[in-house]
Amino acid sequence: FQAIRGTLFIQRALNFIDTEGTVALGGGAWGFGWNAGVQIEIVEKRLFFGGSYRGPVTMNFEGRAHFDKVPTEFGARLKDQPITGTVELPTQANFGLTVMPTDNLRIMLDADYVEWSAFPELAIKFENPDLTVPLKKDWVDQMSVHLGGEFNVTKSVAVRLGFVYDPTPSPRYTLTPDLPDSTRIKITAGVGWQHKSGISVDVGYQFVALTGAESLAAGFEGTYSGTAQVVGLTLGYRMPV
Repeated sequence: FQAIRGTLFIQRALNFIDTEGTVALGGGAWGFGWNAGVQIEIVEKRLFFGGSYRGPVTMNFEGRAHFDKVPTEFGARLKDQPITGTVELPTQANFGLTVMPTDNLRIMLDADYVEWSAFPELAIKFENPDLTVPLKKDWVDQMSVHLGGEFNVTKSVAVRLGFVYDPTPSPRYTLTPDLPDSTRIKITAGVGWQHKSGISVDVGYQFVALTGAESLAAGFEGTYSGTAQVVGLTLGYRMPV
């Protein structure tokens, strides 16, 4: 069972030809759902299968819109007011295989499916219905692929390498500078140390390449690309059984 708290904040510029104002939209919601998983040891100590499923979660947001620096002639129309909106967190299904050719080597392959089509548009509803303009998304369902390996150099030290292919769900005609955006390719590396007392330390590095996506969305035409680097540190303790 899942109980999820979500918050929403969007700020946009408003063009009044001679001046520029802003609108800030904020709200929150609770959503409820469920998830399940299974793990199977197909060949003892050598081949494993795992799968998980997370159902959709509907978030009905309520909040307010705040307008700033609005010219007097627009003041009666563009005034602070309540807003509502519905966002569905998509269904996700994950499947993985782990192969252990030797006691020191593990090779893992995952496939992660996300039902992005559950989010056809972003529709923020204003108290004044004339201000409600849904933003079309038309995302498509996608599956990302993850390949990784872990090798135990010693009983206490392990090194890891990985590769991820994560295709974008956004078509070119609705692509805007938010997430998800371009198809991503990720290269990862890490090292882990575990002491016999149960204390462990893991360090990971990830390089992300956005392969480039052309946007044909009105007002956002262009090519979106870039890179990112992520470093992670995990400290753990496992109690003796």
